[in-house]
Amino acid sequence: MRSVVLWALVLASCDASLRVEPAPSFPSQPGDIGTTLPNDPLVPGQAPLDDTGDGGVVDGCTAGHARLDAGMDFTCAIDADGAVSCWGLNDRRQALPAAVDVGCEVTAGDAHACVLDADGEVACWGADGGGRTVLPEGPWDGVDAGGASSCAWRAQGAVTACAGSVAAPPEDLGAVEEAGVGSTFACALRIDGEVRCWGVGAGASPPEGTFAALAVGAGHACALERSGTPVCWGANGAGQATPPEETFDRIVADADASCGITPGGAIRCWGDLSGGRDAIPDGRFADVAIGTSHMCALEEAGGVRCWGARNLLQGVGPVRDALDVSVGEDHVCWVLSTGALACAGSPSQDKTSPPGGTFEQVSAGEFHSCATGTDGKVACWGTSGAGQLAAPDALFDTVVVNGRASCAWLVGQAPTCWGTTDNLAFTTPVSQLGGGYGHFCGLSDGKVLCKGANLIGQLDVPAAYVDADWRALGTGRGFTCGEVDPATVGATDPALVCWRDAPAVPESLVGGGGFVQIDGGRDHVCGRRGDGSVTCWADVASTATEVPAGVTFSHVSAGNGFTCGLTPDRRLRCWGRYAL
Repeated sequence: MRSVVLWALVLASCDASLRVEPAPSFPSQPGDIGTTLPNDPLVPGQAPLDDTGDGGVVDGCTAGHARLDAGMDFTCAIDADGAVSCWGLNDRRQALPAAVDVGCEVTAGDAHACVLDADGEVACWGADGGGRTVLPEGPWDGVDAGGASSCAWRAQGAVTACAGSVAAPPEDLGAVEEAGVGSTFACALRIDGEVRCWGVGAGASPPEGTFAALAVGAGHACALERSGTPVCWGANGAGQATPPEETFDRIVADADASCGITPGGAIRCWGDLSGGRDAIPDGRFADVAIGTSHMCALEEAGGVRCWGARNLLQGVGPVRDALDVSVGEDHVCWVLSTGALACAGSPSQDKTSPPGGTFEQVSAGEFHSCATGTDGKVACWGTSGAGQLAAPDALFDTVVVNGRASCAWLVGQAPTCWGTTDNLAFTTPVSQLGGGYGHFCGLSDGKVLCKGANLIGQLDVPAAYVDADWRALGTGRGFTCGEVDPATVGATDPALVCWRDAPAVPESLVGGGGFVQIDGGRDHVCGRRGDGSVTCWADVASTATEVPAGVTFSHVSAGNGFTCGLTPDRRLRCWGRYAL
């Protein structure tokens, strides 16, 4: 579902006629609130989608095409090069966009999305029930996805086609400027300014009049008169169809709320703004997207800002200036170049509520997380039942956590641990130390050294490799994986070895993966090579193992069903059941 703008007001110097082009809006669903980012509701340190300073018209695309839209707890955007990226919930692969050379317009329904490319062709992805992701071949001038449906139109050819649960458009619809899809109905703005709707529900009964812009929500819709005055109709239980007495350049309607962009670039919203969606930032914006528990907006300079819920990463937005990242059981924390900590994911037990201050490194566990500050002090947050948050008053370089314990150390010194410390007395320096549910494993003089709980034998290194030298080592929830130096076991090729509750090593990796870093989650493992390439594997098919194609990483971290990594240019990328 998409919002539109009165382009005559914005681009009057380019075109004296009043032509309305498509722009974005969002449906979503409720989510737990409680995740926090430093300073304000926005993601600090993020780079703009483009560097043009004018909203960034992508080469080969018509001005006004929507470059930002969101579905049910996920968001998609197009950058200045026409590349499509998505973030948020990915349980239906809705945050894995189709590959196109140049994306001109992106739009999202409940759990699917579509992109219009520079050739006028439409590609859709995500949930495909009812055929919502299959539209006829183009070329098309615009596309809109909403609920479980999609519609595309060809203005010059007076052709509109819809797929999914919404009814087919009327045969006498005629040529349209753009269209919008709701849950049970759709509407189109004809080139003569009339709004025509079809389907069922109150939103399918538009008022008479001549309009210049249209936005369709789940059960309501809004249009802008040529003066910029909004008119809304349909479902109004939260006041989403009762606009303020104000004029707008752009109008957005989705779920149970509506928003407009004023001529000065400010965001005004009405309807249900619960869940942190009322924390609207100041600034000048080109568009805004409404989710049930979050919102995102496109700055006039091209940057994306998001606020509201981040339990599914839906309200995070692009993070393009991170120094470190760590994934826990169901949350992820990262350090920005400013030194500020940020977390997203499940807010339970305060896991996503990091302290203020400046930090260098972070480690996220199952129930708590810790970070080392620039002053060498360790700060921890989350569950404290076993004392795992009570960091010693000492100086450290690095901290690592497992389920109920924390360990920190200075380079060249043995780790100091607190929390559930049974069998956690380290006496030698350890490198590549990682924490599982109740155990830690690392390398001491190249040999594996494991401490902590041994309920399922996760401390028991396979006998054939006890005396081996290891090149890389990483832990998962109840297992450890590592790569062996072949010279120390009488072999010519390295071996990738995992033990206890670990996914089976794929046949292609039995001889070693050439990894310099390994990290495990609950049910999957990822390894990073010196060239930045990453391979992940699991016993069952999982989106957590589907590494973004063509992307290299300087660090990778695995969790429960999702994985995150840092690229060499400090961008945070996540994939799996949550994407970023």
